[in-house]
Amino acid sequence: MSDERALQALIDQVKATVGQFYVERGRVRIPIQRLVRAGVADEEGILAALLALEARGYVQQDARLRCPAGHVWDGPVPETTNLTCPRCFETFPADEVDIRLSFKVSPAWEEALAQKKSPSRDHDGPAREPPGGGNPDEDAELPVSPGLLSRAMAWVGRWLAAEGKQMTEPNEPSPTTLPASKARILFLAANPETSGRLALDEEARDIEAKIRTSQHRDMLELKTRWAVRTDDLLQALNEDRPVVVHFSGHGSGAGGIVLHEDGGGKRFVKGAALGRLFQAIRDDIRVVVLNACYSEEQAMAIAEVIDCVVGMSDSVGDESARRFSAGFYRALGFGRSVQNAFDQGLAAIALDGLDDEDVPVLHVRDGVDASQVVLADGSPPDPL
Repeated sequence: MSDERALQALIDQVKATVGQFYVERGRVRIPIQRLVRAGVADEEGILAALLALEARGYVQQDARLRCPAGHVWDGPVPETTNLTCPRCFETFPADEVDIRLSFKVSPAWEEALAQKKSPSRDHDGPAREPPGGGNPDEDAELPVSPGLLSRAMAWVGRWLAAEGKQMTEPNEPSPTTLPASKARILFLAANPETSGRLALDEEARDIEAKIRTSQHRDMLELKTRWAVRTDDLLQALNEDRPVVVHFSGHGSGAGGIVLHEDGGGKRFVKGAALGRLFQAIRDDIRVVVLNACYSEEQAMAIAEVIDCVVGMSDSVGDESARRFSAGFYRALGFGRSVQNAFDQGLAAIALDGLDDEDVPVLHVRDGVDASQVVLADGSPPDPL
């Protein structure tokens, strides 16, 4: 049996086992370790199967990372050899960071599986546990090394190439109707040691949570970059090709937004430089958010070339900044326009009794109507 056929057989087995586990137990989190102990496959095989199912839309991935200094954060695993901790802002080799992946049934697949659940299950005695024993919640996390992750992804890549990028049987409908390309939100964080500490990791987590629970979650993708320096701006915009660029950190009015500098210092980037940056690399960018104090001047400069730009007209509290972001991206995920998302962000600040609802400001490029700019307007996912 070829390498690709072996993976296809494993995918089918994992999919059937996970589906049965949900139907019988109603559990969304997948007990990875239990599947390994039951002999379904080794860790590399199970991981490859789940990564393939994730690409197909059946499951969703979560990652928990811990740096050598003991700081823990949630988020996607960057495809780099080095990882920057969003709490201590130290950069470590990826193999020194404790990475644990978990997977859960996607909302679309869950909806399809729910239709197969027997309404009389509770009267038929205890549901049968899948093989492997143990606590399914404790078994959901799989520690992975960069090498293990790389091998599993390479296996999936070979299988995709052999299958012509078709992840399902010809007669099997897709659990989610994915767009040809997702609208990528690039979250850029900068909080130099010499500046006041901000809860930027919590803001990123709030944004991710709101996107994942929105109607059009499959049309938006969040990517984070930490401890951003000036050269990182060029690298990220070229590499990630975002539709939304979100900067979180400190601002200084006319002095500009504050980025990291080699040696632990800080670098100020003024509005003129940011305007030239986005003029050179505008690509598909429709929205820029500068979630930093006194950043309106930079927002106005960027709005000369980008359709919609949010800045802050005054000092903004950390909690207010987080509430605005959560409300803004939740609205975008529900197919609302940029104007409506901005208004919902302001409402989120006010509803929490905070005093900064008048600080965020929205600037638009000449000829653009923010109420007509919608980033996620696809139809709801089709059932499996």
